[in-house]
Amino acid sequence: LAEAELLLTRALVLAGQSGSVRARVGATRSYGWFLAVKGEIDAAETLFEEVRATSVELGVEPSITAALAKLGWIARLRGEHKKAEKLLREALRMTSVRGDRGILPDLQYELAIILADAGKVEEAERLAREAKANTLPSDHGSAVGSVLALGAVRAAQERDDEAEEL
Repeated sequence: LAEAELLLTRALVLAGQSGSVRARVGATRSYGWFLAVKGEIDAAETLFEEVRATSVELGVEPSITAALAKLGWIARLRGEHKKAEKLLREALRMTSVRGDRGILPDLQYELAIILADAGKVEEAERLAREAKANTLPSDHGSAVGSVLALGAVRAAQERDDEAEEL
């Protein structure tokens, strides 16, 4: 973590020196994720809000979507399921409209998990299945996430053996 922090701090400095707002947004988003991994959720949220605001100002939808997804993840960690659902629905809507199939399954399975937690099991199952169907064979992270989402659905349905198996 110490080495990662040094590299990310250096990336922030270089991005600032470059004058590129996009470089600064990318470095800030990466540093926000690092802070979240370290457990510094409030600081991470502040950076993701900054990324979202700057990205909205620039009109860079992929960065807006990434910030919304990270903010949704933080809201879920805090148990703010309605807020998490709202943020992820917006990210998913923007991604679907844009036709970005690269991140689509990630957003689908993340939203499916939140919906399963909230008791919206039918929609959660639909999204988990869509995430699985939209996952490319080489995208192991999305493949695991979609199975995890199906497991969350089975747990919400009190089908514990299937949930555990998944």
